[in-house]
Amino acid sequence: MGLDVKEKNLLKFLTSFILPTTMSAYFVYKTFFPNNPLGFFGLISVSKFLFTTTLRPLYQKLTRVPKDVRKYGKWAIVTGSTSGIGERFCHRLAEKNMSILLISRTMSKLEAVAKDITTANPSVQTQCMAYDFGTADAKVTEKVSHNHSILRDL
Repeated sequence: MGLDVKEKNLLKFLTSFILPTTMSAYFVYKTFFPNNPLGFFGLISVSKFLFTTTLRPLYQKLTRVPKDVRKYGKWAIVTGSTSGIGERFCHRLAEKNMSILLISRTMSKLEAVAKDITTANPSVQTQCMAYDFGTADAKVTEKVSHNHSILRDL
């Protein structure tokens, strides 16, 4: 019976941060406050402050297990996928072997990004859909939704 990832990270955290912090706090207390119990409480307050500001975020980072995005389905829909964060997000999803529906305003840019994704990850399927979410015209929205069978095929 072995330890899982969270238990190993917790053990690593306890042995490398909590134990030395407690030992050093006890040493400082015995050295500088031998007959002053209130000094010990001040030391505990400082230790708690240090823990909440530095050690707790570090502990949370060490024990975090990344999510498996594939459990939500095979396809991901990414809007704004032709540049910036949206494009990078598409590449990261493709690395996890997810098929991607790319949505943006310019079809030529969409096709270029889709080509980059399929070149880097040949097993990934991509579909492109040019749509401007800034338009509020119901006729345009209805026309786009009827012309794109992509959404029905997902």
